[in-house]
Amino acid sequence: MLHMASLRNSESVGSRAAERPAAAVGPSAAVAADPVLAAGYDVLLDVGPGKATMAEVARRAGISRMTLYRRHDQMRTLISEVLTAELAVVMADSVANAGQAPGPARVADIATGAARAIAEHPLMLRLIELDPATLLPLLVTRRGSTQRAAESILADVLASEPGLVLDAEADVVARTIVTAASAFVFTESLARAEGVAGDRWPQFHRMIEGYLT
Repeated sequence: MLHMASLRNSESVGSRAAERPAAAVGPSAAVAADPVLAAGYDVLLDVGPGKATMAEVARRAGISRMTLYRRHDQMRTLISEVLTAELAVVMADSVANAGQAPGPARVADIATGAARAIAEHPLMLRLIELDPATLLPLLVTRRGSTQRAAESILADVLASEPGLVLDAEADVVARTIVTAASAFVFTESLARAEGVAGDRWPQFHRMIEGYLT
């Protein structure tokens, strides 16, 4: 890979992403019903995780910082709770909207629906636009609570499909699918900049269905 060409391409994609304001979107009903999570959601959408502060979340939630710290000892745990709550809604919707075909096709429907909904979620796009470095550890050094929650839900889906995978393999298969989905989620902005965002989701579905067949 030529370094200068790569650098120019990165700058071009980054500048185009910065020019696009994140679409206004409210949180899920579960997040909106909790003043702390709703405030955290709004702060993340406004400034991203790198500049988000507990003081600002407390101010928007209408509570003291001490009250907030009793619930969350650091900003990272608050961010995780917001993202996990949003993920739970996305996963539930994906399960409900999956096709009726049993086996690999249904699991691929759920995985693709969830991954695409997360990738296209304005909050996720905003986090990647404002502070992608914050998300890097989720790819290279640790699995976050949001990823673990997705793996747990997907493992249950796999186990509910008779004969699809061995019970002992459900967890590792779910983790493999979530790992593959993460690459698609975290590259959504790049795919949009290159004009191929919509083209890749049928390929993802085919990949997951083939993996399970």
